Amino acid sequence: MKATTSPIASLAVAAVERVEIHHRDGQAAFEAAREAEIAAFWAPLVASNPALYNGRVFLFEDLALEGGALVGTARTAGFATLLALIEWQGEGLLNLFGCAALLSREGDVLLGRMGAQTATPGAIKFVGGTPDASDLRPDGRVDLLASIRREAAEETGLDIAAEARSEGLLLVRDGPIVALVECLRFDLSTDELISRVRAFLAADPDPELADVAVARRVEDAARDEIPRYTRIVLEHLLAGR
Repeated sequence: MKATTSPIASLAVAAVERVEIHHRDGQAAFEAAREAEIAAFWAPLVASNPALYNGRVFLFEDLALEGGALVGTARTAGFATLLALIEWQGEGLLNLFGCAALLSREGDVLLGRMGAQTATPGAIKFVGGTPDASDLRPDGRVDLLASIRREAAEETGLDIAAEARSEGLLLVRDGPIVALVECLRFDLSTDELISRVRAFLAADPDPELADVAVARRVEDAARDEIPRYTRIVLEHLLAGR
């Protein structure tokens, strides 16, 4: 029997068992149709924050849930296109990215405060990032799990492979933003996690994170600096606390 395919519901958390997304060549229609507008949108952004780089990333089409799998197609596009897509709520293309909910022994969730040189300075959210060519496998598959763990390690200095165990994948959509969140549990206390990450950030000459923050109870998700997709998942993880 063929698995039922369903669209990704907005502002709701869904469990995901596996990811089956493949890359397709060719420019996305959104980028092709609005190339000049995207260039005009990008110019003042990079003028005010020269650290921004219009590198090549993956954006996604036809995302759906099918029998527990997240399925869809990836297209290569510029980072400027990604930011324009979010700002304009573009149709037909989605900003899917992987991120990690870092859980302490007590069940608290460690979040990152983004640095001034990033596209979202001051935001408090799950660590992670947009997948790129390094996540593309020879068979054309986009390895979002590898992206999540690489980005989490790069941003925090934690040894994800050796120290964390996966407690599953969650998916949430907010407009063109689609976050795949891997719940990673550490056998470390909240204070130990904070200390480890802050020591790493202090030693990094160009850290992506300015600091870390902790969500211990549902009320902690209500901070203005926390984007809505992060808030929704935090409320799910911390329900009853």
